[in-house]
Amino acid sequence: MRRETEIERLYDEHAQPLFAFLLNFTRDEADTRDLLQEIFVKLACEPKLLAGVRDERAFLIRLAHNAAIDLMRRRGARDRTRENFAAETGSLFAATADPDERYFRDGLAGALAELPEEQRAVVHLKLWEGLTFEEIAAALDISPNTAASRYRYGLDKLRDRLRPLHEEMEQFERRLRRQPLRQIPAEWRGEILDACRGSKAEGREQEWFWPSALVSRLSTILWPHPRAWAGLAAVWILIFAVDFSMRDKMPVVAEKAAPPSPEVIVELKQQQRMLAELIGANQTREAEPPRFLPLPRSERVEILMT
Repeated sequence: MRRETEIERLYDEHAQPLFAFLLNFTRDEADTRDLLQEIFVKLACEPKLLAGVRDERAFLIRLAHNAAIDLMRRRGARDRTRENFAAETGSLFAATADPDERYFRDGLAGALAELPEEQRAVVHLKLWEGLTFEEIAAALDISPNTAASRYRYGLDKLRDRLRPLHEEMEQFERRLRRQPLRQIPAEWRGEILDACRGSKAEGREQEWFWPSALVSRLSTILWPHPRAWAGLAAVWILIFAVDFSMRDKMPVVAEKAAPPSPEVIVELKQQQRMLAELIGANQTREAEPPRFLPLPRSERVEILMT
């Protein structure tokens, strides 16, 4: 199967849900199109990304989620005011001629915009993609319990926000699921697929350059679990830093001196013998007491008489 045909299949099967998911994040059609094209171009240039992937939809949602978060951080989307969100949320759901339904969809779009990003992602995947909490956890790299709690908190906020518009709260969740999302523009298919073909052509011209191949290979390995690899890299950097800092503080062990030569040993022994003789002579002289010889008796008598 040719790669172009594979890209076309991926686009036809997954472009619509990815479009709705990204539009719920960015609330901007141009940003959504840029992110969607970025994802499919990446798939076209690196077809091995999907090798061994069990659930293509969950994997592509993870790519879309990471790309949307990166874009919003780069452009400061977290600092947008509520008024800016409200001005951009009118195109999230499909148009309707019923004024009451249109009013409800506008209110729902505004309420979704007020949710934190992590809750909005889970609510969207649960309500309009029909994913289980286990599937949502796999797509967003969180635990099923975290996905369930985020959905519960997000749904409670939507209920409080839309309570004046919908009194039958037991039917609230069912009504949300029935709200149709906006369809992806049909002309995007040809434009994005053309961008994929152009990117693949450029990639074939640069295949001889080994750094690009190495980067592509590393990206294929690291992309599914970027947080785990980043954490592992941080641990290794910390270990190297500690090891480097401790090297200067380690005590220096003196090297063992070489044994003296035989000539040196003989000279030392002679000096030791001479020193011993000198010390022994001095000790002998000091130990001898002064001699006192008694005089003869005749001499002692003469001394007394004088």
